[in-house]
Amino acid sequence: MPEENRWITLKVSTKAIKTINKNGIYAVIKEAAAKGTLFS
Repeated sequence: MPEENRWITLKVSTKAIKTINKNGIYAVIKEAAAKGTLFS
């Protein structure tokens, strides 16, 4: 993630890839963290 100057690894579905392409990775991760669906 360029905003945080680090690399991340994600396991995502095809639908999630389409959502990331549409909304941007930062927005999708922020939304997932807010919903509590983001695991470390």
